[in-house]
Amino acid sequence: MMNSSHTTVEYNCIIWMTGLCDEELNSSKRVSDDLDVLCLYNNISYFSDIIICKKDFEYYIDRLCEAALVSKLKPILNLDFHGSDVQGISISRSSEFISWEELFYMLRKLNKATEGNLFVVCSSCFGLNVIKQIKLTEYMPFAILIAAKQKTTFGYVEDNILPFYQKLLQSADIFVSYDYCLKNEFQFVVAENILFRSLTCYVYNYCLGAAYRQRKEDLVTDYVNLGGKNVNLGRKFIKEKTGKKVDILKKYSQSFLNCDQTSFNFKDVVDEAVNILKKNQNS
Repeated sequence: MMNSSHTTVEYNCIIWMTGLCDEELNSSKRVSDDLDVLCLYNNISYFSDIIICKKDFEYYIDRLCEAALVSKLKPILNLDFHGSDVQGISISRSSEFISWEELFYMLRKLNKATEGNLFVVCSSCFGLNVIKQIKLTEYMPFAILIAAKQKTTFGYVEDNILPFYQKLLQSADIFVSYDYCLKNEFQFVVAENILFRSLTCYVYNYCLGAAYRQRKEDLVTDYVNLGGKNVNLGRKFIKEKTGKKVDILKKYSQSFLNCDQTSFNFKDVVDEAVNILKKNQNS
């Protein structure tokens, strides 16, 4: 099984974007100011901005994309917004929402510009909702995401987000820093792990044991129903079709991660699926 702790991204700056209202900005500004000093001490660039409306957010993302393409900016993007399970992240000053789907596509645009290196920390409630739009046939909106699955509190964020960055800049280990500071209310999501788990589920459900045999029989039936008259030729055709499993990894690593190589190979996927099958058979 893949190990999240081995996952790394390149980053050369931290971007703090907040959409909170004036009454809430003092706490956010305290964290941001401390983070600014921390970045200065660790010789890493730091930028912060108050987002006043939806157009402002879109413009800022576009500017980051431009900086990524021209100046090789590779940011850790920290989104400091309120979040709604249904409506998305809110911009308090304009009373607007950026839906989870809209956020997905904006982050995907930035992830492309950073060549798949985007690391997002979303402190919004329900921030994990952004992954609901994910499809293996579409490019990911991040390399790594740290976000809350449910509601979180501003007190938790204020108490833990700065220690997280302190630990990260000290250790350069993303997973250890997350595990040490944010694991109680936030989830750690790695794009490559999603691909690995998805392919493992596919192999388990369609390429092993009785399920695989039934799948082949169903394909033969479909072949005959579509006009194929020679069952033996049909079986040969199906065998060739179902035998090209390694191509699946290449196909989806290109569409999902925009790369030809991953830290795992197809044997790793099959081994994990077989282990799951054995566990289920023994339980």
